[in-house]
Amino acid sequence: MPIKNASEFVSASVLMTLLEPNDDKINKELRKAKVIENMSEKVYDYISQTVPLYSEKVCLVESYRPDSYYKLTEPILGTVDVYPINLSDDVNLYLQTLNINIPETSIFVGCAMIIDSNDKNAKKKNQYYKTPKKGRNLYKAEVLGRLVYFGFSIVEFKEIEGLLYFMVMKIADAPSDLNGCSDSILFPMTRIGKNGDKLTVFKVRTMHPYSQYLQNYVVRLNGYNAVGKPANDFRLTPWGKIFRKYWLDELPQLLNLFKGELALVGVRPLSQTRFSELPLEVQELRVKFKPGCIPPYVALLMPDSKGNIEAEMIYMEERIKKGFRTDIKYFFMAIRNILTGKITSA
Repeated sequence: MPIKNASEFVSASVLMTLLEPNDDKINKELRKAKVIENMSEKVYDYISQTVPLYSEKVCLVESYRPDSYYKLTEPILGTVDVYPINLSDDVNLYLQTLNINIPETSIFVGCAMIIDSNDKNAKKKNQYYKTPKKGRNLYKAEVLGRLVYFGFSIVEFKEIEGLLYFMVMKIADAPSDLNGCSDSILFPMTRIGKNGDKLTVFKVRTMHPYSQYLQNYVVRLNGYNAVGKPANDFRLTPWGKIFRKYWLDELPQLLNLFKGELALVGVRPLSQTRFSELPLEVQELRVKFKPGCIPPYVALLMPDSKGNIEAEMIYMEERIKKGFRTDIKYFFMAIRNILTGKITSA
């Protein structure tokens, strides 16, 4: 339970380490006690289940005060920020600097104001949504994606009182590039092409920025759905489902077609993650073919994860025997299925 008595806290173990050079120990402890006093029971319980709050190795940082995370004290077991990271002048700089100043395997617990909160009533009551702020609200996927980009692995996340609380662990050094993702409507994706070469495929953005860094996490969390896409994918934008339903997000791939990087019909251009999950014999056969804008499963109506692989095997075997005629056949079969609504992109 949160401590309500400041004097009681002063005599207890140090909760967190504040880093103000002009504060004496008593003033620091009183301020720490105030932080606990202002913590709701739900937030306190969530943090304390993983982070030993009374340990001197657990530090407090404040996202709106840069000096608090530029001067962290070693050794650090865990770092807690009770203020939304949106309050920092630059969220990316904050996460990069925090990563640099804490040791590997250290736990970081923080929170963020999010646009897509499931608890609208709690969001309306939360003080941070009512007051002017330096930063901006982010989508849940954007918050978690930024954390992964800057070297943290997601342990868990939970919405509490309208805020997204997260627990992450530092597993890698932060990249030097602060901008890990473009906000452009056209989204570049790295895919495996013919001969195993990597190519950049463009699609209309249907996911929030930084969502690509959550691919492995979302797949581990929910697996794949019936059409071979990550299931229960919270990374999709509000318009993303509509664009995918009518294949509008695929139109920019025509640029790759004109450049000769993609064929009109062919195996799907897969990410490295998805490609690595395929059986070795399928991988070896796939790289002999140029990926296509229209994959075989659309023509054969085999959209589930296993059906995708089976459809591609059928296509590749037929393509080897009959050549380009196979592409013509599959093209008209796919167009018929799309126009009659038998299959969608998502």
